[in-house]
Amino acid sequence: MIAGAGSGKTTSLVKGLDHIRNEFGATLNTNRQRVACITYTEVATAEIFDDVGQDHLFHVSTIHSFAWELIKPFTREIRALLESDLNSKIDALSEHNNKPRTRQNTIEKNLAKIDRYQEGLAHIVDVKKFSYQANSNIPKGILGHAEVIKLAPQLILENKLLRTILSRKYPFFFVDESQDTVEPFVRALISVRQENQDFCLGFFGDQMQNIYMTGIGEIPTDFGATAIEKPENFRSPKNVLNSINSIREKGDGLQQESGREFPFEGTSTFFVLPQDANRTENLVKIQDWLASQTGDEKWRSSDDGYDVKQLVIVHRMAANRLGFSNLYSALNDNSTTSITAGFTEGDHWTIRPFLSVILPLVEASEINDRYTIVSVLRKSSPKLNGLEPKENLGTDDLKSLKDSVDDVVRMFRAGDSIRDVLKFSHDRHLIDLDKRLLQYVDPSLADQLLADVMGELAELMANVEADQISKQETVLLAYLDCPANEFSPYKRYIEKNTAYATQHGIKGAEFDRVLVILDDDEGKSQRQYSYEKFLGLKALSDTDEKNVEEGKDSALSRTLRLFYVSCSRATKDLAIVLFTQDLELARQKILESEIVEPGRIIALEDLT
Repeated sequence: MIAGAGSGKTTSLVKGLDHIRNEFGATLNTNRQRVACITYTEVATAEIFDDVGQDHLFHVSTIHSFAWELIKPFTREIRALLESDLNSKIDALSEHNNKPRTRQNTIEKNLAKIDRYQEGLAHIVDVKKFSYQANSNIPKGILGHAEVIKLAPQLILENKLLRTILSRKYPFFFVDESQDTVEPFVRALISVRQENQDFCLGFFGDQMQNIYMTGIGEIPTDFGATAIEKPENFRSPKNVLNSINSIREKGDGLQQESGREFPFEGTSTFFVLPQDANRTENLVKIQDWLASQTGDEKWRSSDDGYDVKQLVIVHRMAANRLGFSNLYSALNDNSTTSITAGFTEGDHWTIRPFLSVILPLVEASEINDRYTIVSVLRKSSPKLNGLEPKENLGTDDLKSLKDSVDDVVRMFRAGDSIRDVLKFSHDRHLIDLDKRLLQYVDPSLADQLLADVMGELAELMANVEADQISKQETVLLAYLDCPANEFSPYKRYIEKNTAYATQHGIKGAEFDRVLVILDDDEGKSQRQYSYEKFLGLKALSDTDEKNVEEGKDSALSRTLRLFYVSCSRATKDLAIVLFTQDLELARQKILESEIVEPGRIIALEDLT
């Protein structure tokens, strides 16, 4: 099923699941068979499972969870594939070292990698059973997300027994958000269908909403599949629908029609503003103008409001506006993959002391919530976390802890560094810091902690390159120099309690008022996208032109899809803001694009 934005794709999927339950549910239960439905996120998994009444006839899960449940009994086969992969890497490095022009420092780095891979081979032999966690440690038998999603298709394609198990256990198999599913997994499922015509395989998605680099995009139908188009749009009023149809016309050409009567036509406006230091102030002017033009005061909502959703290309744009730019730069720029991902998700060990202890203490202290303060301290303070619930500290100890919390609040609000706040909190027994962090917070303890820390790092980072460990140290030192109070806006942002979201992070969501910010200058770290190239304001690179000519994915096609997803979130009013240097050319190109009506292209001077 190819279903555009706002078409009710998930509703169709759930109706399909209901039909299977009504027609085949009794037989499936008798045969101890289930209906598989895999999707992209935990949130989508929970929503679909709720929609089918949490009926365990349906196995609803993320693709990674499903893949692991499928392959985890195949220990011997997993080991063989891992060994083959490591041997291939060793052979490739050895071949590279034997080339006459390979530099000596490259040879030495490659030899170090070969040693680690060979050590990994030696350890894999001893693994009795593999497990699945967020981060991999292959020598210890721990597979991460990347390994699981790579191994599952290989095992399905190479193992007839696994294909038979899959088709017999799950005779109905639905894939939600199919455009985001990795191609090898799609090919593996198709191979099961080709081998067993009783295996009912359904893909639900939209290639124009493929905004992740790993997704297959368009699902092939050359294995006997029937393509069903669902052209209705139940989300967007007339003017917004006209805009997203105009954008999609440049892609696959699918034109949606309204699926219901709207009591309003909505608005779609394109603002062209200078790429200068006044971006934030000009965004406020735009919101004031929209409030005046539409008569809707909710357009004046602040950054902390929920009435206007501002969609940015990268988190940095939100960080700059909300006030955690130093924290973002420290943990994102030139950082390790694990730290950047953990910072984005809010779950890395470096930031947990603030999110789980310091910030809750500060917030509770500000409203004099003594119960929360004591609850947090009972878990974090070495003085309290060993006590039984009915045990109490002495008066002096309690007063000392209270005074320390008050001091932390003052330090936090004054903008003291993360290092100073953590050291004070550790010294005053409010928290027992992770040794990996403590050695940088308090260098005087470094020698004492070094042996323990290196032992932990050796175990945690057994599968990590040496230069990554050095990079982590640089990142940690920069992080500890940041103002501690930047954690307040950062926490609001990751908890989605601000007006901002990234354009990648809102697929599937919808908002009454959407403000899409196009700014290649602020979003320059995302080099695979370019709104100025898409609009014709900047020349294509040689690589772009070659990709377009060969029909490959390019900056143009990627940006088109991201733009379509962003604009199609609006259920009432859509505002698009382009920050650029050449204002007149931009105005002309937007006029030619027909994304909005000619009278809805607004310049800075029009806002006064």
